[in-house]
Parts: sequence; structure tokens; C-alpha cells
Amino acid sequence: MKNNHLKHQTVDPASDLAHGFKALERLSVLDGQDRSVELLVPHHLAEALFAEELAKYERDRQEAQKAAKLELDRREKTFAKAPEEPGKTNAPVIQGDRASNQKAIWAAHSATPHGSRRDQKYPVFQPDEGLALHQRMGRYNKEDRERYQLIYDQMLDSGQLRLIARPSSAALRELALSQPHMAAVVEFVRDQIVLAQRARKPLRLPPVLLVGEPGIGKTHFAQGLAKALSAPLSIQRLDSDLTGALFLGSDRKWGNTQHGLLFELLVLGKAANPVVVLDEIDKINRTTHKVQSSLYSLLEPVSARQLRDISLEFEFDASLVTWIATANDATRLDDPLRSRFKEFHIQVPNAQQCLVLAREVIRATIRDTGVRGFSVETSRLERYVAHLPARHIQQLTREAMARALRSGRTSLQRQDLPPALLDSHPSRAGANGYLH
Repeated sequence: MKNNHLKHQTVDPASDLAHGFKALERLSVLDGQDRSVELLVPHHLAEALFAEELAKYERDRQEAQKAAKLELDRREKTFAKAPEEPGKTNAPVIQGDRASNQKAIWAAHSATPHGSRRDQKYPVFQPDEGLALHQRMGRYNKEDRERYQLIYDQMLDSGQLRLIARPSSAALRELALSQPHMAAVVEFVRDQIVLAQRARKPLRLPPVLLVGEPGIGKTHFAQGLAKALSAPLSIQRLDSDLTGALFLGSDRKWGNTQHGLLFELLVLGKAANPVVVLDEIDKINRTTHKVQSSLYSLLEPVSARQLRDISLEFEFDASLVTWIATANDATRLDDPLRSRFKEFHIQVPNAQQCLVLAREVIRATIRDTGVRGFSVETSRLERYVAHLPARHIQQLTREAMARALRSGRTSLQRQDLPPALLDSHPSRAGANGYLH
């Protein structure tokens, strides 16, 4: 199937069990005669086939880019050696040829095979924008020109196409089980995935607003969702003073002008659909409205297709960005902004859900620290911390890991938790002496 075209579609979980696999993927394969044949294969095999296609695409892209750069170097060396005619200079010719060479490089990027999957790569900007930036650099001062040259070189290396991160159905199921009070949100995401697959379009999730009391794990869930979507994550806390330059850069009239977050994530990043978390959006400073005003266009898919970074005067497409906002009180949001979100009111987890959530937070924190060989087993320590906010559990877990490592252990035990926390559990709270 080396030259076949592959299309992934997740099979319903019930079908997974019926076929005896943990996870199945449906592949639509073109057999070379424009006939589509659907195959059910184990999830790991589908992933391997897709990885092979991505590797082939990357090889083709790098070869085209290398050939274009070699041609550019050859032409510049040729003109550098060419003798000057009396009264003339080669500079205008060289400059003009460099401009045409930039066009050739961007044309090579555009001509690079996009891969056999239609939803594999997405153009986050047009080559003309790259050429326009290259031409504008000539009028900048030396410091700005050097800085923008680094940005431009990075864009040349990556081209205009970005990977579309693919969600994992198995990871979404695990997310729903590990954070049961967020099951409705996960179900909504899975529905959107099905719609995108049936329409054969890249996944674009509507902006989501998670509303609930502090400490119920809204931000922790957003982090888990980004992992399940296999997408890069950026968390922006909106409870501090921010400027309108956060997302789309600052005006060039300022000497310290900088490009914005979205240019960094998309044009200089690797994925067309990163996850941006707007943490505590209900605490935006209402006296300026600058950040809030920019969100009106960012959250609308039509206007998000043609965003312009003010600092670089560069237009790009942010329509596939996944926006997740958290709030304690949604009524503090202006109606026009609030109406742009799919709103979920998250209830306080019950005792059993608190135990499940605390266990997951402990395990996730252990994994995120990156300490090799450290066991993710919780040894039932979640019963001591289940009443605490997720952020507090994360902090306590990191401290407990440090104590365990100092003691020469690679697993958590009861004595790794602070004595004050252990003593705070009332002995009258159940048959086993614990609240949960």
C-alpha cells in the first residue's frame, strides 16, 4: 500500500469491542483505479501507516527546499564572479535576481506534495505574504532587519503548510473516565470530530467556555484535552494586566515592537490547530477592553482566516485554533463575547469523582515531571488530597516525589505527604477513617 491514499476515521467504541481490538481505525484506501475500499485495522497499524506517510512528505519537502536553496546559492555565486561593465554595477541585477529566487523558493514550497491525506497539512499563510515580508525588510533599521531575517529564515525552512494534529479516540475515552465531571465536554468534542470526519474537513472545535467554582479542575482538564487532541498548548492567564498586543503583536511605531502569540504558534509553530487556553477570562481588565476586543475577531472562524499581525504586517489563517476559556462567573463577560462560546457549567465533583480526579492529577503530574522509572501508581494517596484543588494536588505531588527520590525510592508512599495533611483527616469520617 505504499502509493495508496489513506483516510482515517475512528470507529465507534462499541464496534471496537465487537471486533476484539482495543481501538480500530477505518482506512479509506484508493487502489490506484479511483476505487475506494474501506479496511478496519488495529489502531497501532493505522498510526504506523500514517507515520510512514508523514515521513515521506517530510522527505519530499526537504528535498524540494534543498534544491531551491542550492539553486539560489549557485546564482548568487555566478553573479558575484561576473565582471562589471564600465559605468555599471551588478547590484540592481543581483537584487532583482534575489527577489526572483525568493519567489522560486516559495514556489517550490507550494509545489511540494501535500501528502495523500487531504486533512494532513493546512496552509496557515500564503507564499505572497512571505515574499512581501522579505521585501519590507529592506526599509527596516539594522536591528529590526536582523531580527526579522531570523523569522523569515524560519518561515522559509517550514514553508506555509502546518501539520493538523489528529485527536486520539482512545485518549478522549480515557479523559472522560479520568475526569467524569467533564464527560459532557468530552462528548461534545467527540461529536465535532465525527462531523469533521464525515465532511472530510479539518477539525475545528467551536470555542468552549468552562464555568464553575475555583479548584474543580477546569484548567487541568483543558491541558488533558490538548493532549488528547495531540495539539500544542498555550495557557494565557487573563487575571493580570495585558495589552492588546498579546495575540496580534504591537504597533511598529513602538521601538520594542513584537509579534503576537498567534503568529508564534502558527507561522513559527508546527501545527495549524494548537489549543489556546484563556484562563479566568472573567477577570479581564474591563478598563482597557483591548484584549477583549481582539477576541471578537479571533473567535469567529470567518474573520480568523484573515488575521494580521500588526508588528510584522503579516496576514495568516488562525481559523483552526481551538479556544478553551475558563471562568468562575460567566455573567461578568460581555454578551457579545460570551455568545461566541459553547458554554458548559461544570458541577462540583462528588466524593467518588473527586477520588478519580485526584488519582489522575497525581499520575499526570508524575508523568509530566519526566523522571524516568518513577511509578505512576498512587498507592491510594488520592484519598488524602481529593478535597484539594487540582493545582494544589500537583504541587503536593511534586514535593512528595522529591521526598521519595531523596529516600532512594521511585514510588510514592504515605510518609511522602506533609504530616499536617495526614493529620487533618478526621478519624470519624467513615469506617476506614477517611473522608472518601
